[in-house]
Amino acid sequence: MSQLEVEVKLHLNEQDIPLLKQSILSLYPLHTFERVDKHDLYFVHPQYPSKVRLRIEKEMLHLTTKQKSIDEQGFESNNEIELPLEVDKQQKTLLFLSSLGYSYDYEKTKVGFGLHIKELTIEIVEVGPLGWFLEIEILSEKDESSVTQSKNRLDELLTLLHLDKKSIEQRPYEQLLKERV
Repeated sequence: MSQLEVEVKLHLNEQDIPLLKQSILSLYPLHTFERVDKHDLYFVHPQYPSKVRLRIEKEMLHLTTKQKSIDEQGFESNNEIELPLEVDKQQKTLLFLSSLGYSYDYEKTKVGFGLHIKELTIEIVEVGPLGWFLEIEILSEKDESSVTQSKNRLDELLTLLHLDKKSIEQRPYEQLLKERV
């Protein structure tokens, strides 16, 4: 069975980040934060509703398409199909997308710190020009019971980290970025 990403993102105040990092490390003392640096280019096609993302990260490219849903609590579920590529294939990938009728839509950059523990990813990232966010993601099986368990685990983590659920951002980054233009 393939997996689904179940995630939540929250706005952060920059001055709260050191304490948040300490709190996360107290829950996962055997782990350390790694640098996060992701640059995403998004492309649209006039006949297809799903966007294609080309991510440049750690000397690799990732070509991705996804089906996304966001529930009333702000928990997001993503069914992604991803193709890893060598970074030197960027120009050919752009030409390939263009030849299929895709055109550039927008871009997003995330820079910060991340922690990866099995199916759990926690990132504290600055998304320019939107500010700082906490993103918590769990890889889940696609069945309803597993997705519910993942959402409950996300909720528990927010509680353990003493985070205000009012800070959950339900809008996709795309909407936030386009509202700023």
